[in-house]
Amino acid sequence: KVKDKFFLLAYFVLVLAVSLVDFTSYAVAQPLHGLIQQTKRFAKGEKEAMEPLESPITEEVALLSESFAEMARALESRAEYIRNFAAQVSHEFKTPLTGIRGAVELLQEHEDAMSPEQRTRFLRNVAQDTDRLQRLTDRLLELARADVIDPNPETTELKVVLDDLAKRYKQRNVEISVSGANRMRAAIAPEIFETVLTNLLENSRQNGANRADVTLSRADGEIQLSIADNGSGVSPANAGHIFESFFTTRRDEGGTGLGLAIVRSLLRAYNGKISLEPSVTGAIFRVTVPEARG
Repeated sequence: KVKDKFFLLAYFVLVLAVSLVDFTSYAVAQPLHGLIQQTKRFAKGEKEAMEPLESPITEEVALLSESFAEMARALESRAEYIRNFAAQVSHEFKTPLTGIRGAVELLQEHEDAMSPEQRTRFLRNVAQDTDRLQRLTDRLLELARADVIDPNPETTELKVVLDDLAKRYKQRNVEISVSGANRMRAAIAPEIFETVLTNLLENSRQNGANRADVTLSRADGEIQLSIADNGSGVSPANAGHIFESFFTTRRDEGGTGLGLAIVRSLLRAYNGKISLEPSVTGAIFRVTVPEARG
C-alpha cells in the first residue's frame, strides 16, 4: 500500500509539473515569442507592429508590450521628424548654393566680357548668399542645441531679466512695460529665459513694433507671461505655421524661420510651452514656465 501511495504521489507531481510547464508556455513563453516577432516586424518598418500585443496574458507582459509600443511610436515620430527636417534643410540650402554656383560659373565663363558693375553685382550676390548660408548654419546649430539641451536646476527671478531687457531694447527704440512681476521666480535657467524673450522681442521689433507689454500671472504652479506688441502682427493664414521650422515671411530680408522653433524647443526642455494668442492688433504670445518651488 505504501508503494501504491508513492506511485500515486509521483503521478500527481508529474501531472503538476507538466501543468506548470504548459501554463508557463501559455502565459509567458508564447507572449514573449509574440513580442519578439513584434520587434522584428518593427525593425522591418511595419507600422502595425507599434501596437501592444492583443493577448499579453499576464500583467507584466502587458506592461512590457505597452512600453515597447510606446518606444516604437516615439522612435517612428523622431525618424519622421528627422526625415522632414533633412528635406527642409536641403531645400533651404539649395537656393543660396544654386545662386552661388550660377554666379561663379558666369564669372568664370564671361569675366573678360563683363563690365566692372556686372562683376560687382555678381560678387555682391555671392556674398549675400554666403551670408544667408552662415545664418542658416548658425541657427541650425542653435536649434540642434535646443533640441538636446540638458535642463539644469537653476531658477530665474523674472523681474531681473525683464528689467535688463527693457533697458537694452529702449536703446533700440522699443519700450517694454512689465506688470505683475512681484518677485516671481521660474524653474528655468536665466540664460534660457533671456534667449526666449530676446527671440520674441526681436520678432516684434522686426515687424515694426515700438512697444511690448509683458504681463505676468501665476496659477497652478505655473507662471504665464503675455507678450503683446503693437507691430504688424500675424495674419490668420500664417498663424498655424509660425512655429514650423524654416517658415518665415522675411526670407528676402535674411529671415531663417528658425527663431520660434528654437524658442519652443528651449521651453519644452524646461516643461514650458508657447502659443500665439488671438489679437486685434499686433501679436500676442503666451509663454508658460513652471514656478520655482520654495
